[in-house]
Amino acid sequence: MRTQHARFRGNRRARSERTVRLTGQNLRESDASYTMGESMKDIVSAFLMALILVGTLIMTFDIGPVEASGTIYIRADGSIDPSTANITTIDDFTYAFTDNIVNDEIVVQRDNIVIDGAGHTLQGTGSGAGIWLSGRSNVTRAR
Repeated sequence: MRTQHARFRGNRRARSERTVRLTGQNLRESDASYTMGESMKDIVSAFLMALILVGTLIMTFDIGPVEASGTIYIRADGSIDPSTANITTIDDFTYAFTDNIVNDEIVVQRDNIVIDGAGHTLQGTGSGAGIWLSGRSNVTRAR
């Protein structure tokens, strides 16, 4: 055990000499509290950085409902999505198959249309609806 003497200066009336004892144990406890404090700061900093990153990603990407990759949409505005699907239209009224459609389903979001198979087939996986007409009116299937 080592003893150090230090003179603490306060106001003129309270000057005194005090003895401060520093032991190896006291030093270890203070070092541990310093390390714990520093690691807590690191954890809080990492957590805040993760929150900022997640917030940035959410604001950067337009996150919306997920649509199945094998689904063909006839949108309410008359467009066909994806544009590479085996369906075409000239007048936004009649939609005709241009080839067989395999492992896909068609979701119709437009009223007052005709869907013409044009001698082709729609063949799914057995788990979909084929042609989904939920809430639609005046949709006609030809051939």
